[in-house]
Amino acid sequence: VIYGINISTSDAISNQQSPTQDVELNDTAEQSQEVTTYSLGDRIIVENFAYTFTNLQKKSYIGTEYFGNNANGIFYIFNLEVNNLGNDADYVNNEIYITDNQGREFSQDDGSWAYLDDNFIFEKLNPGLTKKGQIIFDVPKNIDGKLCIKENAWSSNCFALISYS
Repeated sequence: VIYGINISTSDAISNQQSPTQDVELNDTAEQSQEVTTYSLGDRIIVENFAYTFTNLQKKSYIGTEYFGNNANGIFYIFNLEVNNLGNDADYVNNEIYITDNQGREFSQDDGSWAYLDDNFIFEKLNPGLTKKGQIIFDVPKNIDGKLCIKENAWSSNCFALISYS
């Protein structure tokens, strides 16, 4: 009787280990997925949104004569259009960052978005509508990088790269 208990216990342990191995394999497969690189002007579909990054401006200061921010490095300001392709109103994916050739990730500049002509912060877009706006980054001068869009806020991997140089 004791011998039978040991066998079922070892079966339970081996059954518990299998899902962990599957998860590790799935993580590795997800990380090795090929990321498509686009150019400025290309239409990029990510989930229920279509993004078109139209141009890049580089500035050392943003704002007015009286109020604004100086860049610690240089501001990269991207103009873009976003179209909601879904059936419901939804928040515009703000999971866009710059990644450089050294593997560093640069997030959008939270302190400077208010000085943009039009931004996407907390922007909900109805289905079938397109909005033009800007996003801003404060990055080192002469950075060699690309824009990256994550699929959503829970994704850890880059879904699409946009070359801007």
